[in-house]
Amino acid sequence: MKLDVLTSILQISAECWNKLTPKNFPFASYEFLRALEESQSIGQRTGWFPRYITAMENDEIIGAMILFLKTNSYGEYIFDWAWADAWQKSGAAYYPKLTSAIPFTPATGPKILVAKSADYSQVTNALLEHTLLLQKQEKCSSSHVLFSTPNVNEIAEKAIFTLRKTFQFHWQNANYEDFDHYLSYLKQKKRQKVRRERKEISRASHIQIKEICGNEVQEHAAAFYELYMSTIDKKYSYDYLTEDFFRLIFEKMPGNILLYLAYRNDQLLAGTLNFIGGDKIYGRYWGAFDEVRHLHFELCYYRPIEYAIKHKFKIFEAGAQGEHKIQRGLIPCPTYSLHHFPETQLAGLIKQHILRENQRIEPFIKQGRSLIYKD
Repeated sequence: MKLDVLTSILQISAECWNKLTPKNFPFASYEFLRALEESQSIGQRTGWFPRYITAMENDEIIGAMILFLKTNSYGEYIFDWAWADAWQKSGAAYYPKLTSAIPFTPATGPKILVAKSADYSQVTNALLEHTLLLQKQEKCSSSHVLFSTPNVNEIAEKAIFTLRKTFQFHWQNANYEDFDHYLSYLKQKKRQKVRRERKEISRASHIQIKEICGNEVQEHAAAFYELYMSTIDKKYSYDYLTEDFFRLIFEKMPGNILLYLAYRNDQLLAGTLNFIGGDKIYGRYWGAFDEVRHLHFELCYYRPIEYAIKHKFKIFEAGAQGEHKIQRGLIPCPTYSLHHFPETQLAGLIKQHILRENQRIEPFIKQGRSLIYKD
């Protein structure tokens, strides 16, 4: 097995890379990663530097790891700022570090890609071992795999990675016939709340909502970038993604995009961008030029859930954080990350902190469904 480190996705062909990518995780596709790079959404401006590891055998690609050298912790959504602060106070440098993740995308899915014809455990082990070798070569403090999958977790724990448990709010399809059938499973007060919110939007005659997917999305890239920037401005956040990024993904990945755009008197008012892959819908970005009561819930939750029921999608992941999502039928579901530190006293303390944190959130995850669904 021959292992190489690539500093650009352009060093490999789309055909070669996409032999490995699963259909249910569009963020691992060549098109998505190339859009991040070509639009300068990653690189010097944001502190994400590609270090993709490829595994070849008999001149055929059998595995790859999506990996970045990071000079900060922005855009990760698995928060390690306290660790970085402790590292700094100990007199050592926390950055750079190695992070296996999809930039600015808190979605669970494979970052270690293995050909179906290859031995999964063997290739995964080789990629993880090469990550730890690269950690030493690049003089990085640590290595991390974010929003990892259970099969990788099992292998990585044996390779001296520490498993950290967090949670997100997901909606799960129990073969509902339609939205009302789904609502019938909610507790009465929750059900009434959802109906009241949807009714208020439906009665607003001056607001029209459009569902847009397929090739039609391409003409809305510039407009959606403006919506994205409206959220950045309101939250005093950082615009990781450039206008070119949205142009490229709308052009290259139209079959993976689901838009909901709201208009007021034919003027664009708000919108949400979702990605589609396999049996999942991933809620990603929201923006609004003006606030309309309950419109955020309608576009970001109720419309994608309705779409999922109609088209038989199993899961709707609504992104990071937000306990208000429980009121809309999304429940806390475990998400995982993996962390490797050199054997030091500080690393030992961080590991203990992770174990205590895992224990604290477990009860909340277990009771999640009971908070809104009927027994």
